[in-house]
Amino acid sequence: MGQFRRQALVAAAFLASGFAILVARAQPSSPVSVELGARFGEFVVVNHGSAVLLNSTVSVEQKAGGRWEKALVSNLALREACAPSPPPKCTKLERTASLRPVPWTGSFCSSQCPSTCRLDGPAPAGTYRFVVTTCSGEHSYASPPFQKP
Repeated sequence: MGQFRRQALVAAAFLASGFAILVARAQPSSPVSVELGARFGEFVVVNHGSAVLLNSTVSVEQKAGGRWEKALVSNLALREACAPSPPPKCTKLERTASLRPVPWTGSFCSSQCPSTCRLDGPAPAGTYRFVVTTCSGEHSYASPPFQKP
């Protein structure tokens, strides 16, 4: 009976350590993530840690020749609504908060809100991702790739 208890305790300890490893792996690897929405152009910026100051400008990158290259998309920002005034240079994302910006339209200049652009038009079909950086420029966070038809 004593040997059975010892084996049960060893098995329980082994399972508990394995569970702890699984829980540790389930934690996000980055303090900020950029997640895609259900429809084209939708994305959410999620803060998994303490408050962070993010650059309000969102970059769009296109995969070309196996590399990510910055697409010439302008006027895409961390703003939840269109407003006549431009967004601030930096946006504070509080601890464990999320931000759902106005979706990308797929255009180069009128990328989020109506704007007067001389050279506007739709970005070509391809594989894209959104990139958000900290206001200091030290860290960047990219969304998973998505297709633009």
